[in-house]
Amino acid sequence: MRTRMTGAERRQWVDKLLEQYTTFVWTYLTDHCESVQQAEDAFVYVFVQASDRLGTRAAREVTDDWMLALLKEAVDANPPHIAWEELVGEDERGDAIPRELGAELANDGTVRVPGALIRRSAQLMRAHIARDEAMRHHRGPLGTKIGAVAVVIVGVAGVGYGLSDRWTNQLQERPAVSAKSSKTANPSPHIGGDLPVSAVAMYQVSPSDNLDVTHLAVDSHAVYQGTLVLAADSWPRIDVSRHPFSTSNQKFGASGSASYAMELVPPLQANNQVSTSSWQISEWQIEVMGNWIIGLVTWNDGRASDTDVEQIYALCTTNGKYSLVRTLAPEKGVENRFAVAVGDGKIIVQPGLDDGTGAAPLGLPIQIYTLRGTDPTRAWTELSQIPASFGLMESPVATGDGIVFQGIVGKADTSSDNVDTWYQLTWSGTLNRYDGPPVDGQMHWAVEGASGTPWWVETTPDASENHRGYQVSMAQLANDKSASPTKNLQNSVLQLTVDGSDLIWIQAEEKGDETLVVAQVES
Repeated sequence: MRTRMTGAERRQWVDKLLEQYTTFVWTYLTDHCESVQQAEDAFVYVFVQASDRLGTRAAREVTDDWMLALLKEAVDANPPHIAWEELVGEDERGDAIPRELGAELANDGTVRVPGALIRRSAQLMRAHIARDEAMRHHRGPLGTKIGAVAVVIVGVAGVGYGLSDRWTNQLQERPAVSAKSSKTANPSPHIGGDLPVSAVAMYQVSPSDNLDVTHLAVDSHAVYQGTLVLAADSWPRIDVSRHPFSTSNQKFGASGSASYAMELVPPLQANNQVSTSSWQISEWQIEVMGNWIIGLVTWNDGRASDTDVEQIYALCTTNGKYSLVRTLAPEKGVENRFAVAVGDGKIIVQPGLDDGTGAAPLGLPIQIYTLRGTDPTRAWTELSQIPASFGLMESPVATGDGIVFQGIVGKADTSSDNVDTWYQLTWSGTLNRYDGPPVDGQMHWAVEGASGTPWWVETTPDASENHRGYQVSMAQLANDKSASPTKNLQNSVLQLTVDGSDLIWIQAEEKGDETLVVAQVES
C-alpha cells in the first residue's frame, strides 16, 4: 500500500484544510497564545504541519481531534516569527486583528480570520509541496544538492521552496487544456460507470514513481510528462517526455519516443533588475498545442500573491527550439491580476485591475493569441480581443466554442438550490450562464466533450468501505440543473486532472499496482 500522497493529492488538501479549519484554528489560538504575533505564527505552523503530515499518512482522514493535537503542539512549540505582514501588500495588512479584540466577530456573528494570514498559509503549504516534489527529482545526496541550489543559482536561492531556514528546520494548482483532434488510437471498452468516457490510453505505473497527473498533457496521439528540474549549475528547467498512446497496459515510459527541455529564466534576470529577493516557482504546468509545447510558470518573490509573475514559454517540437514568449508582471494600479488558459489552438490572457479595496477586480479585455511558424521568438501572434465588462474570469478553459470559466473573481453567484453559476463566453462575445456543480468546497474542473458539450467534473473523498482516494462525478453545464443528472465513475481514483476533452486519472489495482488512464469524454 502506498504511504505517501502525491503532490497533486496534497494540493487538493490545501484548500480543504483552510476551508474547514481556519475558524476552528484561529479561535483556539487567540484563546491560548500570549500575543497576536504568536497566534499568527502558530496558525501558519499548524496548517503547514497538517499539509506535510498528510503527505506521509496512509489514512486520508482529518478529524477535529487530529487538528486539536496539532494546535496543542503549536502552542507548546512557539514557532519562530515570520513577519508575514511585511510579506503581503499594504492593502492586505488591514486584515490583521488587534490582540485586545481576540477572535473578532464579523457582522454576521462569525469569527473573522485575517485574510492575508490565510493567503500566506496557503502559499507556504504549496511551497512545501513544490519543495518536496523538487527533492524527489534530484539525484545524489539531497543535502549536497539542495545546498548547491541555494548557493549557486544566482538571484533565485530557494527556487521552488519559498521558505526561511528557521521554518525549514522546524517544519520538515488550472485545469489543463490543449488543442484536440479526433483520437488516432481506438478507444478501449467503456470503463467509466455511467460517465460518458472511453479510455484511449492505459499504462502501468508504480506508486514509487510519484507520478503527478497535474504535470501531464495530451494531444491526439500521446501523453506528455513534464518534470521540473532544479540543477546546481544552471537555471531551473522543465523536461518533457512524450509517450505514445497504448491500451495494452504497458509500463508508462517504456516506449517514450521523444524528449524536450526548456530552461526557465527567473523574472529578475529577465527584467535585468537588481534585488536581493529570492524568486520561487510556486506553480507550473505544460500544455500541448499542435506542434508546440507551452510552459506556464508562476514565480513569487516571497511576498503577497499580487506580486506573482507569470511566464509563458513555447517549445517547437519540430526543431526543439524554445523561448520565453510572454511575461505577465503586475503593475500597481494597472494590471495586477491575470487569468490564463491554453486550448483550441489558442492562448487566452485576461488582465485584471485590482485596486486593493476589496472590491471585485475589473476585467480588462480578453486577449486571444496563437503561435505560428517554427521560430518561438517570432511565433507569438495576437488574433483578437473580447471585451469583458463582467469582470475577471475564474479558472478559464479554452474550448472549440469559446471560454468556459468557473465564476467571476470576487462575485460569488449561486442558484437557489446551492449550485455555483458557471459561464461560457463564445468567441463572438456572447456570455451564457449555466448551473454548475454544488457549492461543497470540492475540487472542480471544466471539460469539453468530443461533440462540444461542456461539462463540470468534481472529485469527492471516497467514503465507501475499504476504499481510498476520490470518487469522480460529472454533469453537463445547463441552464437548469434538474435537466442534467449527475454521472459517476465506477471506481475511485487516486489522482485526477482534465485536459481538453480528456480526463486523466490514476486508479489503484490489486496487489498495490496502479493504472494511469487517459479517457475521452464522448459526448
